[in-house]
Formats: sequence, C-alpha cells, structure tokens
Amino acid sequence: MRSITGGILIAVLACAACSKGDSSRSESARADSTIVATGHSNRSVVVREAGVRFDPPSTWPPARYRVETESGADAGDLQPGATYTVTLLYSPRDGDVREQPLCRFLVFSREQWDRIQAEEGPPIGTSVETLEAWEYVVQLPQSNPYELGSADGEQFDAMRLAIRDVRARFSIERGGPDPAAAREAGDL
Repeated sequence: MRSITGGILIAVLACAACSKGDSSRSESARADSTIVATGHSNRSVVVREAGVRFDPPSTWPPARYRVETESGADAGDLQPGATYTVTLLYSPRDGDVREQPLCRFLVFSREQWDRIQAEEGPPIGTSVETLEAWEYVVQLPQSNPYELGSADGEQFDAMRLAIRDVRARFSIERGGPDPAAAREAGDL
C-alpha cells in the first residue's frame, strides 16, 4: 500500500513540476512574441498585432502544426493587399517533405478589401469576420498536398477544416489591429 501511495505522490509532484515549467514557458512566450499559446487545455493562437484569435481543435497534435505571421510588405508578398497574414502550417513527419498551410488568415484594411472585391477573377478566400476598418479572410487548401495513404497524407486530412469550423473557432482579438500602429509600421 505504501508503494502505491508513494508512486501516486511522486506522480503528483512530477505533474506539478511539469505544469510549473510549462507555465513559465508560456509566460516567456507572451512577453517575447505576438503569438501566444494559452495553455494545454486551450491552445489558442493569438496574434495581437493582427487582431487574430484562432482556437485549433483539441484533436490537432501540437507537434503537427506551427504558426507563421507576416505583416506589411511581407504579408503583401504572400497575398497582395494584405496587411497581416497568420498561417497555420502542417508540420510533416517526413523531414523531406515541405510544410503546407492548413489555413491562412488574411487581414485587409476595408479600403483594400473593397478594391480586391471589385476586381475580376476567382475569390482569394472566404470572409470570416468584418469590422468597420478591417476584413478577415481565410484561405483553406483545395486538396491534400501529401501522398495518398502516407502518414502525412492521413494526418493532414484529419486536420483539415471546413469553413464552418473555422468560423466557429475564429474571433477578433482586442477589437482588431490598431490602424495608427499599422500606418506607423507602413502597413497601410
């Protein structure tokens, strides 16, 4: 009986130590980055400067995706007219295979979005939220870029989202980007 109780006590202490270590890493991530992972039970992706908050499904293995952000001219290189981009990239198990987007959020000024909407051609994505000064658009993959039947192909399919799932998991953080800060950075 003592060995069972001792084992449980050791497990509890180990979990507490792990939790404390994870907490300090999360705090340092908050201080050093605009991307915030808000804990194990809620691994929200928060990019404050872009006003993006996305709650990935709990079924997404954290090791299988990462977040990449761009602003200003770098965002415009990925998608002309975008002020910010937030891309959730699938991280393949096979190191010889490239990462591919699971979804990409594009943030446009209202003026820029109105110009894009007036252009001819296929849509660049689907609007998921609108503010007075900003438009949030998501791009989802049209197909699975990985080999059919491969571990990465199966995992990518399991992580793909429908637009209704994205809308349910997306919200605007802190009222969206600060237009004055975006102008100052040369993003507008």
